[in-house]
Amino acid sequence: MTNQTTKNKSFVLHTESLEVLGELSDQQAGKLFKAIYNYQKAGDYGKLDQTLKFIINPLINQFKRDEEKYQTSIIAGKLGNLKKYHKKIYQRIIDGEITLENGEKLAYPERSIKSTSLRPPITPDQAGSHNIHISISDNININDDINVNIKDSEIEELAEGLKFVLEAKLNRKLNTNSWKKEIKLLVEKDLAQRASAVEDVKRVIQEISNRFGDQYFPAVQSASSLREKFSKVEAAIARNQPKPSIESNYFNLKKEFENE
Repeated sequence: MTNQTTKNKSFVLHTESLEVLGELSDQQAGKLFKAIYNYQKAGDYGKLDQTLKFIINPLINQFKRDEEKYQTSIIAGKLGNLKKYHKKIYQRIIDGEITLENGEKLAYPERSIKSTSLRPPITPDQAGSHNIHISISDNININDDINVNIKDSEIEELAEGLKFVLEAKLNRKLNTNSWKKEIKLLVEKDLAQRASAVEDVKRVIQEISNRFGDQYFPAVQSASSLREKFSKVEAAIARNQPKPSIESNYFNLKKEFENE
């Protein structure tokens, strides 16, 4: 069976869906998990006997429902941000005058400029060798520090991304009432001297998704612990693993959906 290829770096496997493993031999269970891997990697689980096909099809339907639910939440979040901060553009989308994608381009024109989201932060010594172009709309005050007024929508995106990753990894709902506040402090206070603070936080959240539970990797289970252990996670990234490809970044998964 062939389906649309998925580029997810992770997926949720519900415990109750695996109760059938007790009825399978070790060989059958191994084939089932290999088929799940193949489906998540390439959209095709390969050749299976009728018993395993009967078992895997409900799992695939659950994967699809989880993905649809996630994508629906992303659209709702984008519309919510536009309704809150760009009411006229939001109304044009609701009225069918423009698409959500075009509405976001109007609301956030700076996002249409392709950035190297995984670039390392610019140090004070390096700053002198870079040509830094600043738009008036960026609202940047240049003093001894680089103070950037980050849009609330960007903070919400980071909080939503961290929530999605941790709830999937911990397999439970989390109380995220204070997360936007913690992430805002992380970006605007702790990382105030960085020119790419938002993108650096995205990179760290993606790495938490990739390596959650790994030995010696800092345990992050909330926005406050992300802020507390941010430098330790970055050190672990630099020490143990090259930076992930921009193509696999969790946040680029959202952008791919917009272009479909």
